Order: sequence, then structure tokens, then C-alpha cells
Amino acid sequence: MKNLLTYLILLIVAAGCGSETDDVLVEEDVQIESKYCKNQLELISAGDGFFSLEKELLLEQNFMQVLDSIIGEEYCELTVDMGIKYDLESKKFNSGPSTIPIKVKFDKTCSDIVRGCGYYNYMEVLYNSNYQILFEGEYTQMEELKKRIPQFFADIDSNYHEEPRKIFMTIHWDSGVELDSLSNLFGNVIDGYFETVSQYSLRRFDNSICNLSKTQFDTLKLEFPFNLKIPSYELVSPPVPLPPLPSRTNGNDILK
Repeated sequence: MKNLLTYLILLIVAAGCGSETDDVLVEEDVQIESKYCKNQLELISAGDGFFSLEKELLLEQNFMQVLDSIIGEEYCELTVDMGIKYDLESKKFNSGPSTIPIKVKFDKTCSDIVRGCGYYNYMEVLYNSNYQILFEGEYTQMEELKKRIPQFFADIDSNYHEEPRKIFMTIHWDSGVELDSLSNLFGNVIDGYFETVSQYSLRRFDNSICNLSKTQFDTLKLEFPFNLKIPSYELVSPPVPLPPLPSRTNGNDILK
């Protein structure tokens, strides 16, 4: 625990709020066979200087209280950059041979006012213990996220002309969600980001992500970074939709 505390405090001092990184994902001597190309992996990976969070912490009843116990409650209005060990191929949080540390921003807000989520440049995904997903306030299916995320970015561009680098994707979940299901949610959000940035790459450079030159890819990383944020406010589970009441008959009377 003392070592973990030291890592986090050093990380906070170095990172600060709104920091960006261009760290390379995998060491050159490590070869991972993947359906994702190196450029895709580098876009979402935390560098070697990031502390990688253990998956078990993600399922704690109050995740931010766990962080408070590690870094101290005195740290407020703080964004902490970390990595979460993740296997893109199987969409699992683990530490296998194809695992990479995906970069996330843990946003610790100590005030009662929820800031950020609900603003036009924050894409909000809520996941409750009934395994229902609210995407921007609308119920959606897990497999639909890959299509809805590019549409969200397209709508932001059309309606607000906002730069992609200023847009954040946020994921928040109930404590009752199982790890495998949460892993799948993260994987679909990542795939949605890949789909979105692939379309951007074709428009911007007339080339796919995997075939960009180094100069083009460096530009892409700055213009369309992987901004995934985990907010600290308490999630109120979306209500379960009630089925329509069945009609019942009693003689000639109809009770509705």
C-alpha cells in the first residue's frame, strides 16, 4: 500500500489536470499478434510512466473512496492519469500476454455539483446493475455503441464545430456490475473510438490509421486523442422501464 501511495502521489504531481501524453504503447522488442495495428494500440495506451490500476479496484462499491484511502481526501478537483490492464482481443481486464494498459483519466470532483458530464463536449455512458446502458440519456444496446459513438462526434462537429481533442468520453457504472460485463462495455467504447478516428483519418489524410506516416500519425494523436474519463460523482441507476399493464376483462368491463 505504501508503494502504491508513492506511485500515485508522484503521478499526480507529474500529470496534473488536463495533461496529455504521446508515450508509445509497447516496447519495440515485444511482439503482440493483434487484429489492431500498432498505431491503433498506441492511440489508447498509457505509457511506461503511468501507474497501471489493478482490475479489482474497478468493482469496489465506491471507487473514489478507494482512491481517497490511497491518495488522501485532501486531493480535490483533480484529474489522475492511469492505465487499466486490458486485453483488446478478448475484451477482458487481465494481465495476459496481449494485455496493454489503456489510458484513462480519473476525475476526482469533491464538490456536490456535477461538472462536465451533461455538457455537449462530454459523451456520457452510464451502466447500471441491471445491465442497462444509457448513452447520452437514451437506452441503447451494447453492440450499438460502436455505431453511436461516431454519430455523437459527427453531431458535435455539425452542431458545435468542436475540436475532437476537446471532447471526452465518460463511463460510469454501478457497483453491482460484474467485471466481465464491464470489460465488454470498455471494449465496445474503444471500438467505437477506433471507428470514429478511422473515419477522421480518411477525411483528414486520405489514408487509414494503420498506413499513416509518422508525421501524420503524430498530428492525429494531437488532434484526436483517446480521452476516456472516469468521473467521481455517485451514479444514480437509470430506472428499469416498466412493462405496459396488461388489459384484464371482467364480463363486459375492461380494466385498464
